[in-house]
Amino acid sequence: MANIPFAIRAHYLGQFDSDADALAYIQGQGWDAGKGDTNPWTAMFYRQTSAGFRIWTGTFWEPFPSGLYNEGAIVLYNSVKARIETWVKCTSSDEFILFNAAPARMWQERFMAASILVPAALGLNLELPWAVNGRRNGANDPNENCFTAANEIGGGLSLNVLVGGQDNDYTAIHWDDNYPVVVTKSPHAKITVSPEQVTTFANYMGLFDNTRSAGQAAFALPDNGIFVAADTDVDNDAHFIIRSGGVEVHNTTLLTPIAGTHYTGYIYVSDDTNAISVVLQGIKVIDELDISGVAYTDLRNAQLQPYLAVVSRAPNTARSMHVHDFRIIMDRGF
Repeated sequence: MANIPFAIRAHYLGQFDSDADALAYIQGQGWDAGKGDTNPWTAMFYRQTSAGFRIWTGTFWEPFPSGLYNEGAIVLYNSVKARIETWVKCTSSDEFILFNAAPARMWQERFMAASILVPAALGLNLELPWAVNGRRNGANDPNENCFTAANEIGGGLSLNVLVGGQDNDYTAIHWDDNYPVVVTKSPHAKITVSPEQVTTFANYMGLFDNTRSAGQAAFALPDNGIFVAADTDVDNDAHFIIRSGGVEVHNTTLLTPIAGTHYTGYIYVSDDTNAISVVLQGIKVIDELDISGVAYTDLRNAQLQPYLAVVSRAPNTARSMHVHDFRIIMDRGF
């Protein structure tokens, strides 16, 4: 266990390449014990580019910190964002994800309210104002049967493509004409999904711009987006994809989904807004992917929204995706 009393609140400094770089930053800010020429205050910590979090124990730097990892949650002050943050440990690893931040913008959906279609607004009665689009039996909009209670631990909503439909029928939810999320506000997005079938299907989940699928177009990939896609017309795997300016600029194969298995994904942009990381099932599968280059310019300038969709890749074939525990945290301000 780290040599830190729990009464001391950890103070996050940002990301640096080494202990020496972190110390130089601390001394430059006058945050050290000698105000410019000595050691940090106890419990200051930073993220080392190649080795994870490190904390000053009062005597030396060490990995941050085995004692607090075991507690399962950390409350800290993020000096880069000027806010208090709560980070929670993944149940399957020592990886931490952001759970709360103040002051910040946060949207949360537990998919627990009655999933009743509102004909006038074509939306769902849930915690957030979800809108609906899709195609049912080749021509019609989704109806109330396309949205049912998952009735699993924690609740959940089942997005359904119905038996009797045609190839490429789909059901999707999103935030209609509101696209409030931008990469330059360091969004942290988390959701749990379960594909109920893994043959002749496609699932999409992530942040899309206003060129997302609409009306009858099941597969209109966004010009700008950060998302996970699984499509058996491509292969049997789920992929993490980034699109910018109408071009796919990144594609990483993640895993082969198993029917009825819950997958928790967490995508976040670094505090300096120059990198994207992905945590899947508690494992960091993409660590600090650089998005500062010109290829990502359009993405960085785009406004995005959450988009979740299930598609049937065969006629007269029902397909479903269960969704749970959605959350986005983003910087305040405009």
